[in-house]
Amino acid sequence: MADAKNASNLSNSVDLNTSSRLFRIFSRKAYLWMVGLYICLVFNEFIKKPVDFLALALTFIGMPFICCQNFHLLKQAAQRSQSTKLVFVSLLILSLLFLAGSLTQLPQIEGLVALGAQYGAHIGLAVVALLVIPLNEQSIRFFSKACLLALFLLALCDIAFYIQQVLAHHALGADYSHRWFGDGYVFLTPFLLTRLLDLHRQTQYQNLSQHRTEICILFALYLFLFLVLVLAGGTGARSTYGILTLELLIFLGLLLWQGVLAPYKTDQAKFGKDQTIRSAFQTIRLNWLRLLGYFLLWLLMLGATRLIVLSLMPQLFESTLNRGLQIWDRVKYAWGPGLELIANVPALGHGFGRQAWDQAYSQLVLIHPDLINFGSPHNWFLTAGFFGGVLAVVMQMVLTFTLCQSLFNLLSRSPPSKSTISISQASQACAMAVLVSFIAFYVLRGQVEFTIYKYLAITVIGFGLVKGAQSGLKDPVES
Repeated sequence: MADAKNASNLSNSVDLNTSSRLFRIFSRKAYLWMVGLYICLVFNEFIKKPVDFLALALTFIGMPFICCQNFHLLKQAAQRSQSTKLVFVSLLILSLLFLAGSLTQLPQIEGLVALGAQYGAHIGLAVVALLVIPLNEQSIRFFSKACLLALFLLALCDIAFYIQQVLAHHALGADYSHRWFGDGYVFLTPFLLTRLLDLHRQTQYQNLSQHRTEICILFALYLFLFLVLVLAGGTGARSTYGILTLELLIFLGLLLWQGVLAPYKTDQAKFGKDQTIRSAFQTIRLNWLRLLGYFLLWLLMLGATRLIVLSLMPQLFESTLNRGLQIWDRVKYAWGPGLELIANVPALGHGFGRQAWDQAYSQLVLIHPDLINFGSPHNWFLTAGFFGGVLAVVMQMVLTFTLCQSLFNLLSRSPPSKSTISISQASQACAMAVLVSFIAFYVLRGQVEFTIYKYLAITVIGFGLVKGAQSGLKDPVES
């Protein structure tokens, strides 16, 4: 009788443990979907306040489901790579400096509220998300798809905004009301381009009849890319035009490597010298013709984009291109005052909030009456200095350099051997998209435009996913 009772208690305990485990698995996957929803919505400035509250809510919702395994994977990634460790450490120090700078505004709390809305809620969500969602290839694929969906929804919102303006008898291109859409286009387009590269790789050596689905998807994505380029033309931002063109050139170069140079190396590895020469000529000739077709296609898209934007919004497009660089305006009214304001409070900065900037700038106007308030330094690094002092600028530079170095090292790893393990195609594509997106939006666009910190949360999530998944491969130490 006692044995039967013990067996029943043991069975109930096993059932409870199994149910608890299944619930945690379901909760982590559900949280991944909620993070995907956040990614889809965060680029829409029409709903920025609800999205700020969504980020804060998701941060608290995810805390009970923090997984120790995720913490250990990220810890291992930091231990194996000095650059990865510096990314996490610099981000932590940068956040503390921003908090310290905003605390100097007490008893006024506007700075702390702005810190939470513009930075804290989003970076906090990124940290909690990396400690909750599974750090594996499935999550990486979901993250990349969420970024693609975010770009699609942003384009739909842009089109709906145009329709609303037409119905209100508002002339297209009469103002810069679509300018903010350029942030999302610059940040998210690399995820579309990496998807195109992946589809080109899948169909490169196969019979087209065997990949009809991939060919249809490839065609649809090229149409979508063309739509994004046309909509980006309506932003009236020269930085958006230039950086999107640069992104296209970068991925055209990657297509050159993937379609021409890499196959030639493969031929050298597979065949002898005579066979290599014959096969190389055939492979290079075919792939160069294919690449020429891709180049002409992309050139045609850029030309068609220019013609469409010129026909729909001639005044906006021409005035944007003919405005000149106007670097002196940036130096005189934004960069120069930003440097002077940092020099006034070099230790902790002024903290977050438009009120802090306006108050500090008003003191400069007393000395330089001809200054015009641009609202910010229009430079990502100078903005960090205004928020958190000189050390914040240093930490942000460390974050920028080490994040780029870590992702570049991961992408440039040699093929698998006895001592190394190559990352998956999904991880490689995600790492490439995160790297190009970060450089395009923060390192390049961030030098001349007001830069939003909350998108950094998506960079951190993508970076942590790739490094955590790589750490799960039990790979050797990375330089």
